[in-house]
Amino acid sequence: MSGSEPLAQLFDAVASCPIIDNHAHPLLKPEYLNKYPLLSIASEAHGDALPDHRNSLPHLRATKQLALLLGCENKWEAVEARIQHLRTTDPEGWTRECLSGIETLLLDDGLDGADEVHEYAWHDGFTRSKCKRIVRIESVAQDIIHRGLARLRTNKDHSISRVVEQIYDEFVDLIEKYVEDPEVVGFKSIICYRGGLDIPRRDELLGRENGLAQLSAIIDDDVSDRGAFTQLRQHDLNSLLVHETALAIARSKTSSKKPFQFHTGLGDNDITLTKSSPSHLQGFIRDHPTVPIVLLHGGYPWTREMGYLATHYANVYADIGEIFPIVSRHGQEAVLGQILELCPWTKILWSTDGHWFPETYALAIAQARSVFRSVSATCV
Repeated sequence: MSGSEPLAQLFDAVASCPIIDNHAHPLLKPEYLNKYPLLSIASEAHGDALPDHRNSLPHLRATKQLALLLGCENKWEAVEARIQHLRTTDPEGWTRECLSGIETLLLDDGLDGADEVHEYAWHDGFTRSKCKRIVRIESVAQDIIHRGLARLRTNKDHSISRVVEQIYDEFVDLIEKYVEDPEVVGFKSIICYRGGLDIPRRDELLGRENGLAQLSAIIDDDVSDRGAFTQLRQHDLNSLLVHETALAIARSKTSSKKPFQFHTGLGDNDITLTKSSPSHLQGFIRDHPTVPIVLLHGGYPWTREMGYLATHYANVYADIGEIFPIVSRHGQEAVLGQILELCPWTKILWSTDGHWFPETYALAIAQARSVFRSVSATCV
């Protein structure tokens, strides 16, 4: 066998291997497609910062690739017009083309605006195998808190202390049910957005009693009109719920425990960048050695920290989603190269972080295959 044959076989595998999308989000229902700017498909910027994205390398590359796929002029206005046409004339065909090559999607369906997106099972029509759920624990907690508040409003005989205990216990019980649910293949935390990845040790948080006290403050503020509850932003309470989830996973009797995914690094401006490095999770990783922990989004710009953790802890895995197509090609090659400086291939997971628009999937797939090929050629 010549030296070029193994490389050719590797390239064939990169180009054709069915993809297990380790982390993605549902697509928007047709009536909501125009609510969000298509320009956001290759950027985490939003609001006043988004228009400047037109001058970025990721946007120029995305425009060129979509124009080629759509058979239109290499201009963003032409791409938008063609996509708008397909949304009305052949939405299913276009979605199927964008998701071509995906074996299955593991979908975090806990984004805000859940009524605006399709249910995870709807996506089965565009993948080779049935799609599965990733449960976002902050969304679970928020829904339970809102239900507790509704009980207090409708029945004045309920005491805040009793409702608070019910909320905490209901969260733990529901997570344990999800651990056993075959439709759920993992869990996700966005605590990175809600205070940072510097999660204290569970004993430092003083356990359940501290959680009940923080929940009481949330409930009391809401019912007394000092501040309506919207999102879980109490870092200690969120940290406790992260620990409770890890403990529920660890208690599972199955041989293959469900993974716990964490948003790290790359995100919109709602994060505190300095607290988004996966290195902050080192203590948590040590506390839960039997729980598979997936660090999402290449940890960008903290990529080497992610590779280090995935290399030195048996239960840690490095996901490189979202950098396709949010980062330039040079940056994508650097991310994959930096992880591979230490990290074994077997500890690396791939995902699209596709969301809302099918084009996010198409770009992530095309760019990932291309970058895997170029980086593999220099590593083998």
